[in-house]
Amino acid sequence: MDIYNYGTMQGEKNRRRRRKITGIVVILIILLVGVGAIGVLTSNGPEYQMRKSIIEENHVLKEENAKLREENKKLKKEVKEKSEFIENLPEEPTPTPEEPTSEPTTPRN
Repeated sequence: MDIYNYGTMQGEKNRRRRRKITGIVVILIILLVGVGAIGVLTSNGPEYQMRKSIIEENHVLKEENAKLREENKKLKKEVKEKSEFIENLPEEPTPTPEEPTSEPTTPRN
């Protein structure tokens, strides 16, 4: 009669069971960390309020920047038009001031 040892089979089942449990625990920890991170990002705490105010300020500054760029384009166009106008002015000789007449002056009393 031969004796069979089934201990290794039972050990493999236990190892598989432990690996499955460890895998499930690791997945749960990763999920909890992810949910916690999302919760921190979406919480209504002071950090959230600070991020929100910074984002709002950024939008306001972008709008102001766009307006200033438009105004800058208009001013550059105006400067270009005026410089072209100045360049296209006809050149006339500058009039010389008239020489004073040599009339006798009398002192006033």
